[in-house]
Amino acid sequence: MQDAGSMAARPSPRGRPQAWVTDEDYPAAAMWQRQAGAVAARLDLDAQGVPTACKVTRSSGSVVLDETTCALMQARARFNPARDGTGKPVAGAYPFTFTWVLPQGEAQFGSWLYFNRIRITGDGRIAGCMSQSRGAGFSRATGGACNRLGAPVSPAMTALLGKSGAGATVQVIEAHMVNGEAIPAIDRPLSKPFYERRIRFDVDAAGNVANCKLVSGAVEQDPLGFVVHRCHSGVRYPAQASGKRSVEMTVSMYLTREAPPPRDPAEGPTV
Repeated sequence: MQDAGSMAARPSPRGRPQAWVTDEDYPAAAMWQRQAGAVAARLDLDAQGVPTACKVTRSSGSVVLDETTCALMQARARFNPARDGTGKPVAGAYPFTFTWVLPQGEAQFGSWLYFNRIRITGDGRIAGCMSQSRGAGFSRATGGACNRLGAPVSPAMTALLGKSGAGATVQVIEAHMVNGEAIPAIDRPLSKPFYERRIRFDVDAAGNVANCKLVSGAVEQDPLGFVVHRCHSGVRYPAQASGKRSVEMTVSMYLTREAPPPRDPAEGPTV
């Protein structure tokens, strides 16, 4: 990395830096456990202004918030590169601070639906993610894959993809029905899900999960390894004066394979 003292121009943000990390990205685990605080970190940048690493220099006190901040900044932040005395683009660094602030007042807790479309490369890494939500529940605080761009998928997901070298798109639909209230509608794929699981649990007035049971579907953890899909008795929801709520959560996963990459003629004839 170029010595800061020899830089003629430091890196400068491109686009809208205020959109790189927002309150809409609040991780579910941190929100449910009422974690908040400021994360100070430093991005290392290459000569094109693309982040290559992120190091937390002052923790928020929450590992989840620290890791989420760095993951989102590496995925979204782009810069005009630093330049040396001759005007040549060089590697640099960008220090920043982001403060996570919990929403005020009692959070809504109704039925909701969360949809993720996750692009996985042929070598088993999360390359892209698009999410949508419907309903008045915790849709904004749910998710996981969108904070893990570039990370490898689990061995179970790699085995499911096979050895063809082709990528795939996984669609994940989480339907959360609270106290029997209707779940918002969404168009589902026509294919059969490769993974489906339904659990039921209670949430008391203090936000504690109890009586969590598997209703139907797979007993093993899903191939993407979403912790939020487990019977998570250790997770807390926001307190609500209305008292106990009954939640039934169904997770469905659909797989769409992509065409394998073209063969390299240098590999010789197919046997």
